[in-house]
Amino acid sequence: MNSVKRTNAILLIITFLLLAILPIAFPSGTVSGQTNGYNIEKVDHQIQIMFSGHVVVIDTIHISGQITDGFMIGLPYKYSADVLKGIAYDDSHIYQMNLGVQLGDHSGFYGATVDFNGNSPSVFTVAFVLSNRLIT
Repeated sequence: MNSVKRTNAILLIITFLLLAILPIAFPSGTVSGQTNGYNIEKVDHQIQIMFSGHVVVIDTIHISGQITDGFMIGLPYKYSADVLKGIAYDDSHIYQMNLGVQLGDHSGFYGATVDFNGNSPSVFTVAFVLSNRLIT
């Protein structure tokens, strides 16, 4: 019985050491969702499937502050080959969207930028239309 308690104590100590060391040894990078001029207050995220089988990813983004230099958004890179179209809009405008851009120094994402052309919406929607190859 004494060796079982010793084994359990050793396993417990090793577990605590791993929990303390792993975050330091393998730091995870963070992706910033905002810049100095605005804050992202809320994102409503929807995924819809069209009758054709195409997948639509819709993010409605609620902002406080002023967006002065456009907006960057991304999808996981594994979906990059399936992106057919990107659309950005609000209640009164359709905005220019550039697809396939690099998101700063962050890898693993398929990026897009939205050019608000001098406007600064407080709520806008970004939609990505993805290929019907994703549905099996």
